[in-house]
Amino acid sequence: MSGAYSRSRLVTWGATKVRASWFPWFLGSLSFLDYFCLVGFAVPPLQGVAFTAVSARRATLICCLCAGGAFLGSWCFALLLGHFDILAGRINPDHAQQASELLRNWGALAGLVNGLCPMPGIPLIVAAVTLELERFRLLLVLTLLALGRLLRYGATAAAVFASKAAINTRAGARAKVVTENTNKMPEDRGQRHPKTRQGKILEARRA
Repeated sequence: MSGAYSRSRLVTWGATKVRASWFPWFLGSLSFLDYFCLVGFAVPPLQGVAFTAVSARRATLICCLCAGGAFLGSWCFALLLGHFDILAGRINPDHAQQASELLRNWGALAGLVNGLCPMPGIPLIVAAVTLELERFRLLLVLTLLALGRLLRYGATAAAVFASKAAINTRAGARAKVVTENTNKMPEDRGQRHPKTRQGKILEARRA
């Protein structure tokens, strides 16, 4: 209950700030800090609120800044892990070799799929850094991870804009029908069913 209430308050706050010039950069900063402070949970709801209220150009900026912030955050996180070498000597050599082969063959695809899905990227980054992948391969995994996020954000924005367009089209058609019915003269309405009106008049006279 408290989590739902906090999310509701977050969305309410975001709805009042989406048009501010700093808001896209704020979302990009949250994406960057997610690898260190785990604050990325706030990005999707704030993105959804923003996509319903901003133009397509600003939505594109938000998607790019969030994906770029996530890429820079993942790269800094990888450098930090490589510097301290936290898991050195704690992995079975046989398992490490097997996992290294898997990452060498499927690491890039894993990065892309991980970015496309709403899943944390920290385990993949930790595994890639710990198993001493080549710097180029590590950078490729991080790049495809960010690309997957960009595609996911873009798909979310496209879905929101398509929903808005459908709702506006339906509302416009409904308003047009109401306007046409309102503008019709009473005589025109009566002429559509003359027999019905005559029948009602005859029944009234007989009564």
